[in-house]
Order: sequence, then C-alpha cells, then structure tokens
Amino acid sequence: METPRDGRDNEAYFRHEEYLAGFVPLSLWYASKASEQEREPLGQTIATRTNLYRNSIFDDCGIPSDRSIEDDRWRGVLEEIEELHGQLLKKCSTSSFEKKATEHLRPYIEPTIERSLSRYQEVIARSPFGCWRYDIVGNVAKIHIANAYRPESPLGSRFGDFHRSLGEMLRRVKDENPTVDLLFCGSWMNSIEKFQNLFPKEWIESGKRIIETGPGLGEWGQFMDRQGGFHEGNGIQFRSTGHMPFPCIECTARLDETIDHLGH
Repeated sequence: METPRDGRDNEAYFRHEEYLAGFVPLSLWYASKASEQEREPLGQTIATRTNLYRNSIFDDCGIPSDRSIEDDRWRGVLEEIEELHGQLLKKCSTSSFEKKATEHLRPYIEPTIERSLSRYQEVIARSPFGCWRYDIVGNVAKIHIANAYRPESPLGSRFGDFHRSLGEMLRRVKDENPTVDLLFCGSWMNSIEKFQNLFPKEWIESGKRIIETGPGLGEWGQFMDRQGGFHEGNGIQFRSTGHMPFPCIECTARLDETIDHLGH
C-alpha cells in the first residue's frame, strides 16, 4: 500500500491503520453478539449499531449513519457478510468470523484512511476553539468534541486549554445567538468525572444514559486513543463485559450557568 511520504503524516496514517485493525473486528464481534440477542438480521445490526459505514468507501452521499442500510452498495456488502456469518458459525468460532469478515471488508475500508485523516484535519481547522465545536438547533447549542491535541489528551496535560477554549466558545455562542439558552451533548465523555466537572451540577443531573448502542461516535469514539490509534484497553473491557466501558449519556445545562461555572 502506498502511504504518505511526510514523516508526521506517516505516523497519523499508521495510527489510523492500527485503529481500523482493532475497531473493525471489535465492531463485527459486537454486531454478531447483538444480532443474536435481539434476533435481528446481522446486516441490520451492523448498519444501525456500529460505525462501520462511516469508515467505508460508501460514506460519500450524505446518508445518516443510522440509515446506511438505504445505500444499495453498502446493503449488498452487508448481505455478503450475513452469508459469510451463516456459513462460518455453523462450524467455526466467532473469532473466525471476525477474521474472515474483516478481510472481506478490507477493500471497502482500507482505502478510506487518507480520507478519514483529511476529514479530521478539516474539522479541527474549522474550529477556532480547539477540540470544541457546535451547531445551533432552535434555542439549543449542540456541542461536539474532537481531539485537537493529538498525541496528547484533552483530559490530560492539555486540560487547561480544553477548559479555557470551552469558555471562549460558549461566550461566542451567547454573543452571536441571543435566543440560545440551553446546551446539549450526547457522548461517552459524559461518563468521565473530569469532563462532567466542566459543567454545572445540572449537567450530570439531567443525564440520560443511552441503553441501545447506536452507530455514532457518541458511543464508538471511545475506541480511538489520544494518538488516533485503537484503544486496546477499552476494546478488551468491551469484549469481557459486553457493555461499553463508558456509556453514552445525553446531558443538558443552561448556557448562562455553564459560562458562570467555567469562570470559577
């Protein structure tokens, strides 16, 4: 495979390659387990409960993750995976299915590495607030997070920057959107106390834990480590317990209270 020549780009490329090498079989393991428990077709489970579509060459037409089954190209691949699953589970273990299905998916996923890295860089470049960005829906500012500090963690040595840039962003929201009075974020990071402490008490008190795993990064983002590779520890814990190490929690808080809280 041809990789970028620049040393820094090479590191990012190899990290993402490592991420996919762990993330794809983990997703297939989960989908196999969940489809059996819920008695739904494997393809449907992959489409609605994993983030594999977003990492495929088919993610080019604006279809939401939870409706990826509507993409005929992807649906065809899922039907092939279902057939492979049925053949292998009659005589082999789940690990054999993971290996074979990962290989089957490779031509549809491996070519997306540079695209994924470009998208990441575009997301970071568009935001003047480091890891933070937002969009406005009615009177609500929906908060999104991407690690702009790779290979460091926003909850580690860069926490001061993480804290400060959130305050800067929320003040911008207030200045430019006078009708916005509420914040919302649905993320696995809401399960981490240090992240919770960025917000007033009502943030975690309002928390609604998402029980059914979906296809978004609000759940699956926890399997990428601070360097952009696969988070081995979280993957091991997920396999051993059958539950996401950090559940996705949807939280809300008032904008003014959060700005005041960050100022203290």
